[in-house]
Amino acid sequence: MKNKNLLSLLLLVMIVIKISAQNVVPPKINFIGLKENWNYISKDTTFIKSPIDIWSSPYWGKWPVDAIIDGQTIYLLEELAAQSPYGGKDGSLLYSIDLNTGAGNWINHNSSYVGNKYREDYFRSRIYTDQDNNLQILGYRDIDTLDKTMPKFGFYANPVQRTISKTDGKLLSLKVGNEQAIDTFNATGLGFSYLHRNSYNDIFHCYTVSTFDSKGALSPEIVLREITDSFAISKDKTFSQKFRTNQTNITPNALYQNQIIPLNSDTLIALLGKNDFEDKSLSPLEAKLYWVDITDRSTIKTVKEVNIEDEVIRSGDNQSRIFLQASQNTLILHQLTVNTNPAIDSKSYNWLLWMDADGNKLAKVNYIANKERNYTALQVIDIKDNELYFSTFFSTNSEMGMDILKIRKGSDQVIKVGSISIATNQKYRLGNFAIAKLLPDDNIFLGFRVEYDIKNIKTLINYYYSFKLSDLGLISSTTDQSTSATANLYPNPTTGICYLSGITAQASVSVRGIDGRSYYMGKYNDSAGIDLSTAPNGLYVVTITTGQKTETMKVVKN
Repeated sequence: MKNKNLLSLLLLVMIVIKISAQNVVPPKINFIGLKENWNYISKDTTFIKSPIDIWSSPYWGKWPVDAIIDGQTIYLLEELAAQSPYGGKDGSLLYSIDLNTGAGNWINHNSSYVGNKYREDYFRSRIYTDQDNNLQILGYRDIDTLDKTMPKFGFYANPVQRTISKTDGKLLSLKVGNEQAIDTFNATGLGFSYLHRNSYNDIFHCYTVSTFDSKGALSPEIVLREITDSFAISKDKTFSQKFRTNQTNITPNALYQNQIIPLNSDTLIALLGKNDFEDKSLSPLEAKLYWVDITDRSTIKTVKEVNIEDEVIRSGDNQSRIFLQASQNTLILHQLTVNTNPAIDSKSYNWLLWMDADGNKLAKVNYIANKERNYTALQVIDIKDNELYFSTFFSTNSEMGMDILKIRKGSDQVIKVGSISIATNQKYRLGNFAIAKLLPDDNIFLGFRVEYDIKNIKTLINYYYSFKLSDLGLISSTTDQSTSATANLYPNPTTGICYLSGITAQASVSVRGIDGRSYYMGKYNDSAGIDLSTAPNGLYVVTITTGQKTETMKVVKN
């Protein structure tokens, strides 16, 4: 009887968790000292509750992939996770969102919820437009139906292309290859594989792979295969570039994962490297970038290779992999590493290398670090007025979020220009940007993955926001850099009194806690400063108004 009651109780708890996960309403995110223009929360409106995934909800299981701007509309692509005993890929959601209001115009649903019998993978896809100005997405389709899916990370797949109307989101055409399938995990080097279309509408299956050479060492390789007129993957390699090296005692390491990304429509950039396992402090022993010209499919060739091993900061086993990104026809490489340098007072740091389309160095920073905020993940935002903007994630006892940083071409100095953060005493956790786009009218579009606990089950929800560039410290097109962000608050952190510099006129100052309570208000007096000696330790938002100009910054009292 006791065991029966225990089983009944367990079933009741499971039912409550299922109902809670399905009916969850995403919380409002309260940013510190920051107000959004609008926000949009990703939701699959065709969601059907799965009897096997107790944590699932209409908001769960999506990953932002790409976004493009067309007039006053942003089109946003998300990959979906499959609700099967094995999880994995399912399909995609494509949204049309009004940039003025944040309202959704339509959603194109592509998943098992709307009757799809096959999994589709769009993880590294991009949104293209065809000659009729319709939207196109390229991905991979499983050759097995969902009910035959095996418990593995990848699947045997054929290329798939979906053409979707910009007007109403309806599917206009579907192309699927059926002549030859590829293994999206085992045959493509940890699954680094995607389809790319050049400016002449030629489509290529692009991937990296590691194979054993004649001496038994693993050797990385870039491979391109053409997608034929019947939308099948060509059996023969259209192009191949192996890693050129004079050394034989080294093998690839996942920490320096081989990558290939588009610099633009007609140029691909590959990062290939090798690691010395006997002395990992020297790793990567070799690292090179390869420029691949795909303008003419009959004459694809490597047009440039640049050795970057001297640019890499080496510190043994404590690094994450090198990330290779492209923005506005430039390249950005960056890497997070646990600090082993006693000269740097921080637990971790990032290094960053910014290069132009020809491989020339635009800027290099060896250490991007902050002792109090302990910077971790770095994410590129965009380029504006010869300056690269990026974010670094941080978490302290009182707040968590992203600092917005910038570096100018030809400089090695990183400047902090703003922050996006929340208080740590919330029921949700803020992740770094998953996607960022500069918008018309001096606004910016940012997508976050927010971790929210539902009955102790962690659920990731995608939030999208529009902010004013000036609110984040980003220079707008109508703002003169020489007159913006003139105030400086010091010391910060403070033990009681802090001061302002850079004020050229009489300033009004107000200080509020993250709970909204006022702790200081009045005209700024240079001799008295801003007295927070009676305020409890914590984070405060300082608003400074000088004439028609208002600036907001944060100060920590400890």
